[in-house]
Amino acid sequence: MVWAAPLVFALVAALFLASAAAVQAQAGPAGIAQALTPSQVVVAGAIGDVEHRTVVLRLPSTATNLRFMAQDLTSAAGDSVLPASAISATLPFLMASAAAPTDTITNLLTFTVTVDMAQAPAGSFTGQALVLYMNPAAAGLPAQQVEAPLALSVSAKHPWPLPAFVLIGGVLLG
Repeated sequence: MVWAAPLVFALVAALFLASAAAVQAQAGPAGIAQALTPSQVVVAGAIGDVEHRTVVLRLPSTATNLRFMAQDLTSAAGDSVLPASAISATLPFLMASAAAPTDTITNLLTFTVTVDMAQAPAGSFTGQALVLYMNPAAAGLPAQQVEAPLALSVSAKHPWPLPAFVLIGGVLLG
């Protein structure tokens, strides 16, 4: 029974270290969770509208090659899609600064996400887009591509005249 206390201590320590490693693995690379503000863009509008939202992006001063990659947004039932071609972003040009350390966050940029609902079906759609950039590594090592996910939620409805005409027509016929 004397050996039980050290065994319990070793088991608790091993579980603590394993859980800390799991949390770190889920968090991803440092700073990614806080790279985009807001972390989710919510857009609501009528079919045919073009909506714009501004997002703030924090980057290391050495970041280069900033890109935006939209993905198809799907409805909750999965029966309709808002295509990725309806989602775009106007990104600023990045000029890397070699004088600042790579772990220093100095660039605070804004960009505009545009959702064109001209051909969107009516409904609610969710998904994500990726903001990608290259972060140079230490001398002799390859640059690292960093991905920051941006959650998107789009709700498209028919413009008001169509539902109004249907309602009035139903009342007149009824």
